Amino acid sequence: MTSWIREDIRTMKNAFLADSSSFAAGTDSAEGPFLLSPEVRSALSLKISGVSLNRYPDHKAGDLVEALSGLWGVSSGSIHLGNGSDEILLNLFLATGGPVVCPVPSFSMYEVIAHVAGKSFIPVDMTPDLTIDVDAIERVVASQCAPGILVVASPNNPTGRACSFDELFQLLQIAGRRGFSLLVDEAYFPYHQESVLDALDESENLLVLRTFSKMGLAAIRLGVLLAGEAVIREVEKVRLPYNLNSLTQEAALFLIRDHFDLLSEATSKIVRLREEMERELSEIPGIVFFPSRTNFLLLRLWPGSVPLVSSKLLENRIMVRDVSSHHPFLEDCIRISAGSREDIRTIGTILRHFSEGARS
Repeated sequence: MTSWIREDIRTMKNAFLADSSSFAAGTDSAEGPFLLSPEVRSALSLKISGVSLNRYPDHKAGDLVEALSGLWGVSSGSIHLGNGSDEILLNLFLATGGPVVCPVPSFSMYEVIAHVAGKSFIPVDMTPDLTIDVDAIERVVASQCAPGILVVASPNNPTGRACSFDELFQLLQIAGRRGFSLLVDEAYFPYHQESVLDALDESENLLVLRTFSKMGLAAIRLGVLLAGEAVIREVEKVRLPYNLNSLTQEAALFLIRDHFDLLSEATSKIVRLREEMERELSEIPGIVFFPSRTNFLLLRLWPGSVPLVSSKLLENRIMVRDVSSHHPFLEDCIRISAGSREDIRTIGTILRHFSEGARS
């Protein structure tokens, strides 16, 4: 009955994640652990209640675009909105003539979405210490017959590492020489606070991707592409009509225009929690964690211990992301996001227990 579906789709694994709704927020899916205050939620509910559900949304999301233009100091013509970053990635890959090139390990959905869009996905291994191999990327890009898109997450998921400005501008030049665009995924910009956005006006092949999911607004599914106006005009041709619903537009406008300071304050708290988690775990023998500019840490545990550690944490209602099979350089690694102080203490206690066992 499914013979009409593409063979490569039928053989794909489902990309959806396990249901984590009953577990600690943030420890698995890199969500923000803080809720809006009751007062803000009440005001938001009042705003939402005024939305006319019988009417189509503003297909250009004009008010929201203007708010984002003012927030980040870019022209409104440089903004393309999507139902989460994933939709924007799909639109970009559909509009791309050549392959999608990406240093790995990185966000797994790049490959999934490229595959769905019918694009060739070319992974380029990072170095064993999980830094980008610029020379290897240059060789791959230079060997392509058709210009495509080079995707780099900075900070990167799941490593937590951010690229230096020098690295990014090297990659921008490499991409430009072969007619490629460079897409810098800044999903974790709220924690890193460094961006290539200032180079947008002088770099025709630079694209910047952002989201509000990591600022505690994962539920509203708002992704933003920032690029030159000529690029945005082309990508807009691929966007489906009314892709951003009225409820998302109203909620995002209210929170970004009137309460962005609360979102920024929450991300600052999460940075402090991540730093607290770093201090807690740095005292446990045998664990290696990598410097992070996000709301999570990548940890390398004791050989073969990931299933046991993950199971014990799950018993305590804490989910972590097992990335040990995602790439050879991630062997024995888990990704764990900053949750509450209680979560951090629980994680520390459990990992100390395993550390003592590993040394006995």
